[in-house]
Amino acid sequence: NQNHAIIFMRGIFCQCIDANQGAYFEQMLMLPCVLGEFRNYAVGRGKAKRIIGLPEHITSDFGSIGDFAAGSEIAFGTISQRSFAVLGGRMHYGHPDMMNKQYMMQQGGVSKATKTINLSEDIFAGMDFTLRGQGRKIRHCEYFHLAKGRDLGFNAVLGFFSKLSNGTGEQLLTRQMLRLSHCLQLPESLTFYYAHAGYYITQFLVSVSMPILVFTWLLVLCADCDREFRAFGDGTCNVTASEAMASMLATWYSVYILFFLIVTSLPLFAEIWMERNFGAALARWIKQQISCSFLLFIFQAKIIGYYIMAEIRQGGASYVATGRGLPTDRREFVGAPCYKFFRISLRLKGIDPVLLNGNETLQETVCNTIESVACNFLGCTKMLKVTVAQQDSGSRTTARFEICLWPPNDVATISMKDKITSGNFGPALAGGVESISGIGRVCRSALEGTANLDQKQTGWHCEKVGGLYLDYTQHTYYHGMALLMMTLLVLAAGGYSEAGQFKGELWWTFLSLALVVYSWLYAPFIFNPYQFSAGYLLDDIKAWSGFFLRSGGKHWADWFERVLLKPKRGLATSILDIELLFSFFAATAWVSVLYTKQVQYEVLYNKDPIVYLSTIAVMIPPFVLSLCYCILVAVVEYIGGCRKNFESRAQQSMRGIRSYIPYRRAKRTDEDSQSSDEEAGSPPTASPTVTDSRHVMEDAEVLDKPEHRICEHGMPLALSGVIIASLELIEIFGPLMVTFSKRLNWKTLVAGIMVKFLFWNIFLFLAGSALSMTTFCRKVEQSCGFLHKILKLLVYGNGIARDMFISAFIFITLLPYVLINAINDYCMPRFSLHQTLIYRTPGPLAKKQMYYDCASDGSGSDDEEESEGSSGGSSPTRRYPSGSSPMGILKRMTGRS
Repeated sequence: NQNHAIIFMRGIFCQCIDANQGAYFEQMLMLPCVLGEFRNYAVGRGKAKRIIGLPEHITSDFGSIGDFAAGSEIAFGTISQRSFAVLGGRMHYGHPDMMNKQYMMQQGGVSKATKTINLSEDIFAGMDFTLRGQGRKIRHCEYFHLAKGRDLGFNAVLGFFSKLSNGTGEQLLTRQMLRLSHCLQLPESLTFYYAHAGYYITQFLVSVSMPILVFTWLLVLCADCDREFRAFGDGTCNVTASEAMASMLATWYSVYILFFLIVTSLPLFAEIWMERNFGAALARWIKQQISCSFLLFIFQAKIIGYYIMAEIRQGGASYVATGRGLPTDRREFVGAPCYKFFRISLRLKGIDPVLLNGNETLQETVCNTIESVACNFLGCTKMLKVTVAQQDSGSRTTARFEICLWPPNDVATISMKDKITSGNFGPALAGGVESISGIGRVCRSALEGTANLDQKQTGWHCEKVGGLYLDYTQHTYYHGMALLMMTLLVLAAGGYSEAGQFKGELWWTFLSLALVVYSWLYAPFIFNPYQFSAGYLLDDIKAWSGFFLRSGGKHWADWFERVLLKPKRGLATSILDIELLFSFFAATAWVSVLYTKQVQYEVLYNKDPIVYLSTIAVMIPPFVLSLCYCILVAVVEYIGGCRKNFESRAQQSMRGIRSYIPYRRAKRTDEDSQSSDEEAGSPPTASPTVTDSRHVMEDAEVLDKPEHRICEHGMPLALSGVIIASLELIEIFGPLMVTFSKRLNWKTLVAGIMVKFLFWNIFLFLAGSALSMTTFCRKVEQSCGFLHKILKLLVYGNGIARDMFISAFIFITLLPYVLINAINDYCMPRFSLHQTLIYRTPGPLAKKQMYYDCASDGSGSDDEEESEGSSGGSSPTRRYPSGSSPMGILKRMTGRS
């Protein structure tokens, strides 16, 4: 758009402004000074060859997340850019920089527009400008700025950083990055690296530092000589591995870690100090620490590291539309359940209820009309009941009706609920009633309809798939749970109990581990509005049950194929993946440790044949019993007549995202035709385009079909996952317990667990990569569907068991927060600790809408009414006592009658 519009622009100097930016009149008075930066003595020479970089005034600095994001933008746009410009590493980062249009057109425009590789399009203008040389210079000025609105929600902020990380990964592959690295001097080259790719690569290194540390710690502990065999040594080494590691970690992690936490926020602190005063800088820093800013930044480092490495390993970056909306809605856990019952109260202002009750024929006609209009508006054809409710005493101008709705199974109830709570439902019903012949006999004035959703009940089916757990499963939850388990294994291997004199100094190390694990597992839920409200607890349980257990696990299987299998890009590409190479390296190290200990036990118990056989079983991957189960299930389902059903499901699952119906809270303009179909009651159609599968923050609306018989539906995937996981646990701990039953040693047991886990991880990685080859799997399914079914059941069973365990662990450990929030609401209903953490305001944030009738003093007989966003209805008119309306006050102030 920018490169197309530049040819129609008048003048020499251009400035591109975003839609979420604003300007100030006072700032525009300094615009001639900015243009004076381009002043030169000869056309095309000297200062004309410039890009004038300008800072932004971030206006979206309210709420904890908004303040964190705004603080990062302020530090980056001021003190960081000031330093980069002096050191020669500043580029063009978009708006509101000003450029010489003539020089921009010579290098192809103000930005690059090639899909994928130029995802971060603005920075290439600065790269090309610097590469052309000949006196071209990028200058940074701070006396002129424009307003800018940034992201406010947790998902929106991290979506923005995921886009930047993907764009940086693509920049590393461009010729501009290569040429700049060759032509820049060493100071400029180091500054350029630090300001761009180096920051994101460092975030990746920081995010993997703790898992690598714990892995090394655990390996050293288990490789140490067992306590029973130390008598056979030469006695020269008196320091155990636990003491050696504790001494090293006590040196690395000490009270100085607080200094590094302060240093990370020092740029913002210094900038606020310079712009305002020391007190304002200190107050903002304290607020950020109290608001748990460290949880967001630890989680953000993990997200940045994941996306930049995923882009380097897999490619396929795409634009992420984050939006700038207010984060006032609660994000579900895994999805939203369907609704099985609605009770709606309808008020028709203008109908005399006494006259209506006296005319039974007209009353029945009104009820039938309301039923037919509601069915057409909601896209429902049955299960609707309309009754006349008991009227308020003394009210002769408003008739109340009660609508009871039981949606059928094949109707999207979430969109139906959105239509009910919209402001159009009540007026639509009033318009239908007004068209009845003879309705004028009971009307006193024009009809006005107001519909409120009084009661709704949810079912155990999952209708909308998408929530915080699914948003960051592969990003942080898997790794956070693995880090937690390895930390527990460190404790079991004696990492703390055998640390000796350094035991008390390990406190800082475990504090750092606790912060990382807690952030990776719980940060999205901590900053989720109304996450711990007890009213949503049962809905999350129902959605979890519907997602994993209903329809044979189809909802989870579709999500698993779209998010985890599809990005693997086949077996040949995955073999060279760095994750697989590291797993092979780790497995080699742990196998050597376990083999050494097994040899020692064989020497002591060489006459016991059970120990010899179990020693062999320890080195076998834990898939023998689970593979036998998968073969048995495949045979039973084939004999039971489930072959055709499975083949249709397998062919349908190959289409992945096609079985999903896109559901977005804010419809885009190019989906107007789809929304019009939904208004008419027709089912929505699937989106023809598929975005990057790594960005899974978009919801999908699904409809559960009626339940099938077992022979038609096959073995439920969740049940198979539990059985497969149980059999694999037996294979992991069974041989280990038998081998070391003579003398159980925790270090040896931990080494065996790590070997089994690494074998399990490598096998599932390769099997999942094989299943991601769509064409190959389709051919294998056609020729040997039995083999494809066994492999798929094994991979899917392990996957659903892992997700059920991690999601249940997170959900259960969040229950104490729900209890604390319930106690807080009971004791202090007007002060919420969780809302204070998120929004920095203790009061409720329900949206209140009031409409004032300024044409009169409000002397009517109706009671005062106030509609909140949680009531789910259109907002009625707010009435005032006589003389107290805004118009009445204005009349008294002006002295007019």
